[in-house]
Amino acid sequence: MKKEENFGLRLLPTIFVVSILFVVVTGSTWAGNGNSDWVPDQLVVQPRAGAHPEVLSGIFKEHGADIRDFIPQVNTMVLHVPPDRLETVQDALSRSPHFKSVSKDYLRYLYSTIPNDYWYPGEWHLQKIQAPQAWDFTVGDANVVIAVVDDGAAAVPDLVQKLLTGINIIDGGTYTTGDGGHGTAVTGIIAASTNNGIGVAGITWLNKILPVKVYNSATGYITCSAAAQGIVWAADHGAKVINMSFGGSECSVEKSAVDYAWGKGAVLVAAAGNDANSTPNYPAAYSNVIAVASTDPNDSLSSFSSYGSWLSVSAPGGNIVTTYSNGGYAGFSGTSAAAPVVSGIAGLVMSANPVLSNSQVKSIIEKNADDLGSPGFDNYYGWGRVNAYKAVLAALGAAPPPLDITPPTASVTFPANSNTVSGSIAVSVSASDNAGVTQVELYIDGVLFATDSTVPYSFAWDTTQTSDGTHTLQALAYDAAGNSKASNSVSVTVNNFVSDTTPPSVAIVLPTNGITVSKTAKIKVKAGDNVQVQQVGIYVDGSRIGSAICSASSCSPSFNWNTSKISKGMHTLSADASDSAGNISMSSSVTVYK
Repeated sequence: MKKEENFGLRLLPTIFVVSILFVVVTGSTWAGNGNSDWVPDQLVVQPRAGAHPEVLSGIFKEHGADIRDFIPQVNTMVLHVPPDRLETVQDALSRSPHFKSVSKDYLRYLYSTIPNDYWYPGEWHLQKIQAPQAWDFTVGDANVVIAVVDDGAAAVPDLVQKLLTGINIIDGGTYTTGDGGHGTAVTGIIAASTNNGIGVAGITWLNKILPVKVYNSATGYITCSAAAQGIVWAADHGAKVINMSFGGSECSVEKSAVDYAWGKGAVLVAAAGNDANSTPNYPAAYSNVIAVASTDPNDSLSSFSSYGSWLSVSAPGGNIVTTYSNGGYAGFSGTSAAAPVVSGIAGLVMSANPVLSNSQVKSIIEKNADDLGSPGFDNYYGWGRVNAYKAVLAALGAAPPPLDITPPTASVTFPANSNTVSGSIAVSVSASDNAGVTQVELYIDGVLFATDSTVPYSFAWDTTQTSDGTHTLQALAYDAAGNSKASNSVSVTVNNFVSDTTPPSVAIVLPTNGITVSKTAKIKVKAGDNVQVQQVGIYVDGSRIGSAICSASSCSPSFNWNTSKISKGMHTLSADASDSAGNISMSSSVTVYK
């Protein structure tokens, strides 16, 4: 995350002692005989039909028993007997012809699977999300693979049995041992070997982990391109859940990778950030990602946690005891710790009902969170703090997604029908689907020209490689279910002997001349051309600070300008635009003040 994670040793022995007292009290029983427990001074008896009450009363008196309770609907009596004579009285009444059943009053328990891991009593987050109750229904499935896109995962004793062969995007090969312990800590929260008598308990017991190393230890950060490669690789290698405990500014290639993984059915989970403000962090803020804020043991938002309208849910993220890369255990704090809590729950949900779609899993986790803060969704907790037990129950009762028989829609948006084109142009296609478009193909004169799998769908067509005259453009869009549908057919005329000498028009719409700007200012530009605007650039005091690719006859891009990095006083804004023929024009300048 942007701020350093709190990954330090804690006073874990103190946590352990206090928690052990709780286990001893709740684990105590009244009596024991192997695996059976009962009330030591009670028997449950059913008299035979027709047995006379006075005869029964005499039998009870003879054995020092009296009626403590009666259930008339099933003709059952609960007897109080001297504890030291329980077995004797049970044997005597069992041999009496007046009773058809005599048994001890066996105890019943609310099921709550408790693992024997050494540090389990100190893992407060597992109780908070009701993981033990969820484990009564599923402890995971090895076929539901969870990818951890991070700095690797060390093969420590509590993880070695859970790690699949991953990939090292930075250095090549499959060696993914964690550099700084971050990925090892994240992995331990999700899937540390549970009920093995050592270390900590993971949220999933059986799910396997696919480590994907994208962190560059030489530079000390993760690049957007490396993150994108890791996400794509994880999706291509069977990951059903992808955990991303990192973040930063928005990046188109990373968003494309997220959308690609979502299209392949993966559930993507990301940390919201440790900036204690509402500025969106990515990949968390992308639409196909579960963005996770952090909460403390009191269900309050952690002091470091980011928040905002782009959140999905919140999860425990403070002092989470987990695996460390040296084989030990430590407390781990940050939204980087909260995200794997949600990834673990996603793994349980998909294990409980493998036919669920990723959109169903995301919805189940959100709708079954424990509401905190303002009723319903709010900017601090999202839909609430996650609850594994409720989510697993909802998953077990969820119907499989309906069979997708709806094909996507597609249309060629540029060039328009009857346009005359020349040189290199960008052919634009718009496509949508009820579930998601996986790819778009462009056909020129009925022959496949190229395939695009990322939004916006765009194709570079060099018309100089095509004969002059009339040509037909048509797109074909596909969804994940294999449905496809062709777009409208567009007829264009290629005439490479016509020279386009008309430059585009370009103007700065916002900000207006003479205003004062602060913080992040929005710069909006409007450009147009007789054929096609190719690119728009924005300049501050003569230095280019950004650009946008266009592929239409009109274009209105917006730029976010961080004014905190400029000096106070007067500054000049300008923009330029170029068309597909290489003509360039510059806008009038706009003067603003800071």
